[in-house]
Amino acid sequence: MKNGLALVFAVLAVALAIISPWPPGLGETTTGDTRLAAALRDTAPSTGLRDASVALIENGTVRLAGVGDRPITPETPFEIGSITKTLTAMMIADLAEDGVLRLSDPVEALLPELKGTPAGRATLEELVSHRAGLPKTPAGGPQGVIRVVLSNFSGANPYPLSAESVLREAATAEVEGRGAVAYSNLGVALAGHAAARRAGKPYPDLLKERVLAPLGMTGTVVAGLGEEPPPGGALPHRANGHPVTPWTSPGYSPAGFGVWSTASDLARLLNGVIAGTAPGAGGAKPRFDAGSGERIGLAWFTTPKGGRQITWHNGGTGGSRSFAGFDAATGQGIIVLSNTAQDVDAVALRLLGVDEEDPSLSLPLLGLGILWPLIVVYASISPIRRVGDLNRLQAVNDAAWSAVLLYLAWVTGPWERLTVLPWLAAASLFAASVVIVLGRWRQLPAMSERAPGSQRWSVGLSLAFSALAAAAVTIPM
Repeated sequence: MKNGLALVFAVLAVALAIISPWPPGLGETTTGDTRLAAALRDTAPSTGLRDASVALIENGTVRLAGVGDRPITPETPFEIGSITKTLTAMMIADLAEDGVLRLSDPVEALLPELKGTPAGRATLEELVSHRAGLPKTPAGGPQGVIRVVLSNFSGANPYPLSAESVLREAATAEVEGRGAVAYSNLGVALAGHAAARRAGKPYPDLLKERVLAPLGMTGTVVAGLGEEPPPGGALPHRANGHPVTPWTSPGYSPAGFGVWSTASDLARLLNGVIAGTAPGAGGAKPRFDAGSGERIGLAWFTTPKGGRQITWHNGGTGGSRSFAGFDAATGQGIIVLSNTAQDVDAVALRLLGVDEEDPSLSLPLLGLGILWPLIVVYASISPIRRVGDLNRLQAVNDAAWSAVLLYLAWVTGPWERLTVLPWLAAASLFAASVVIVLGRWRQLPAMSERAPGSQRWSVGLSLAFSALAAAAVTIPM
């Protein structure tokens, strides 16, 4: 019997070591400019990134490199997230230059269904400079809020919203602090849909006509709801290595949901903006105070960094990060695309020659990394903490809860910043508790002798809840 339990423990220990949440590092494969690839590896964090594509622009000359688990080329598509906002703003600026619309147009003049609403009174310029006072990203009612919360665990798409649902959210949105810069996905999405309505074309078609095609950005696509990523796309992951679902949302496409691009395409964009030849390139020039020395144009931010003025925008989805920035004074530009949720802003700025520190390890992040294993440790040692009243029903209940908690920690823990040893220690305690219970199984009563009826209900509800919790973080909604 003892030999059998020892074998069970050994098997569990090996299995736990194999499935431990070892975070990713940049893959060994290198393509393109070897010096640029080496510089990327030198500036990138040791964990949290998997595949990355980079473009460095110096006075019109573009150097390109890719690193990753597979060959990453300048044409490999990545989710670019909110960099799309600069494309939307440039599209609107180009339409304004051609007299199709005016930046001073209120939204209600283009979207009559918003007439008389606070959002309807906002101008296109206010929307694309984040000064309309609209909320950041309404999720589509209470059900949407639940979906967004659960997506943090399941990795599902949190905003599968149509353009019509986003317009309905805008119609009821409250406006606070109009005139001050407050980042809003809703605002830029609303501006993109308003421009598309005036032009009489869907947003993806209008963007292609006004910005993408003139710049030769043939690798940039707007994915529809539920559509597959473009062929060869770098699929998104959490920074701890777990894959997640790409974001698609026709409602929030103008703000960057469902938009994929390449380092090669975005280098064309930056070269055109720096040279002033891209459609709507004037939108990158600073226009309004954004606080702390920062200014904003039409979506583009300009921030003092190391004695230089860096004009930039970044992007982030559930499993991708991106950065596009340039120094107009020197003609230098940088693109960094990654398929994990590890920020690349500091990496990009250092490649641009700006001495930028990585964000410090925050207390909430530290707490998340340590709290999960502590909870699991407590839940996993039932044979010790229940030694006086251990029974089979309660042991099954404790094992189910421990497994769910371990799974949640495995999926969501910031293991790219913290060692996986706390999780492995907690998982080992869980395995040891399972072995101990199995060794005593025949001697254990079926249930508590003090209150068997109430225990059935309690454990039944507990098991049902743990099953629902596991399903909620596993099954996309």
